[in-house]
Amino acid sequence: MPGGPPLWFGGKRLHTRLLRRLVDHGSGFNPLGAPPDEDLERLRAALVAAGREPAEIEMVGGTRGRFKDASGPADLAEALAAIPAQLRRGFGTICIKPSQFVDDGQEVGAFCRRVVDVVGQMTSK
Repeated sequence: MPGGPPLWFGGKRLHTRLLRRLVDHGSGFNPLGAPPDEDLERLRAALVAAGREPAEIEMVGGTRGRFKDASGPADLAEALAAIPAQLRRGFGTICIKPSQFVDDGQEVGAFCRRVVDVVGQMTSK
């Protein structure tokens, strides 16, 4: 890939060093959790000030599985419910860790198809 591989950076908060990494080298922003609107505006302004288009940065959201107990997978419907709000905020890529929701590796393909179907239904309304 010309110029090197795409680099996603993220963290719990958009501190000065993270902001600098994103502006200087970043291809994507993958925060841990939901960043406040002020952080997203700081990132946009810093990119513009550096002569970069904010659209160059891939905004990466994700799901978080909440486990009811130690014996089973997380609740997929609950985790997927967070996706529409992330899409409305400009996060166009969503990371989902299948192992939080399925215990059998043979089920991953069907799981991925189900996620695509459910998110498609959620976002086409």
